[in-house]
Amino acid sequence: MKQLFSTSLLLIFAIFSIACSSMEPIPPKNNPSPCLFDCDDLSKLEVIWSKPINGKDYNYSNLQPFIYNSSIIFGATSEGSNNETIYSFDANTGNSQWNWNDYFSSASASNLTSKIGVYNNLGVISYNYRDYVLNLETGLTVWRYETPAGISSMPRGSLIGNWIYHPQDVEGSPGSDSIAHMARSTIENPNWEIIYTLRRDSTGADVNFEPPSLAIATNGDSILIFQNRSYNFVKGGDRQDLIAFNLKTKSVLWKIVNIAKPNTSSVHPILVKGNTAIFFGGYTVYAINISNGSIIWTYTGTNPDLNSLLDASCIIVDDKLYVKTEGEQMYCLYLNSGIRVWGKAIEWSGQHSNLIYNNGKIYFTVSQKIYCINALNGDVIFRYRSPNANRTDQSGRFQGFGGLAIDPIAKRMYFADSYYINCVKLPD
Repeated sequence: MKQLFSTSLLLIFAIFSIACSSMEPIPPKNNPSPCLFDCDDLSKLEVIWSKPINGKDYNYSNLQPFIYNSSIIFGATSEGSNNETIYSFDANTGNSQWNWNDYFSSASASNLTSKIGVYNNLGVISYNYRDYVLNLETGLTVWRYETPAGISSMPRGSLIGNWIYHPQDVEGSPGSDSIAHMARSTIENPNWEIIYTLRRDSTGADVNFEPPSLAIATNGDSILIFQNRSYNFVKGGDRQDLIAFNLKTKSVLWKIVNIAKPNTSSVHPILVKGNTAIFFGGYTVYAINISNGSIIWTYTGTNPDLNSLLDASCIIVDDKLYVKTEGEQMYCLYLNSGIRVWGKAIEWSGQHSNLIYNNGKIYFTVSQKIYCINALNGDVIFRYRSPNANRTDQSGRFQGFGGLAIDPIAKRMYFADSYYINCVKLPD
């Protein structure tokens, strides 16, 4: 009992020291945080149902699964194919409901964005030159749009309310875009309008918008926040400008030029909470005051290899920001100050899924495993492979960033491995 008490004191002191430290320790590579119980123990996942996705082996997915009414919807691409099909299965029984792949061409169906925008019963996929709207109840195409010749669209778009925002470029000289438009259309009908245009400036830096996020300024105005993620083909070098555009006045509220110098930036939409916008540079997190564009705080990891934010997964929960980098590192910051609450070496990511918060825990998939992290201190609660991983008839491996969906009411978790779509009981 005395030994246990001493151990507890040491543990409390260690956690306190980490939380109060302003410097992030460099964790050893390939040394994942220890689990609290039964890591990689397949038997701990209680399977409710498991169904073949399409009867083909080695499917992989860019499109995160999500729950729509009583359906689980996700994307999967078979090995050797260039066509990611969208599937809908009954969330209760696992019965197949519909599948969708009504693309303009098979080449346009690869590497979809990680999320379908949902408004009422409609879902939108924005990828490169094309936008697709489908009925999520029937799986039928409502409309699809392809930009005219001479105009290209950015790989990503975003849905805000019933507005689809998909940045467009007017093609300039080879290797350079000279004009960028922030274009939008209602999801009900393809009626595109241009609300903001930016031309290449005198320095030679081209213009390439990323999709916007919506913020509400302290005066109540709706503000679009997005980045101009560009490259200077004349002088060389990346440049990232952050732009706030007032939808009411149709004017730029503020602009931060070359915010992430000298690095690149994340391609994901900017996170917004209250009057704070969170922007991710190559290795640095920036908190921005939405009303005036001032930088509130910054946070930079100490080791670039462990802290790349180019394709990081991030989520805001209450007063905290959780970040899983492309490297091993995962950390939690106070949203109002940028002070680190905890930092952990989880597992080298490369590509991984979005973060999902539920009941004090954070879930994601990476390296063919489902991770569950204690949001309070960063400890790994469990790390499981697919329950099909040891099947001899078909492979059940994860493909790294297929992601998962959680139904907190039914206490179920849904995910696709390389052959099956699965429903399991959410572990306690």
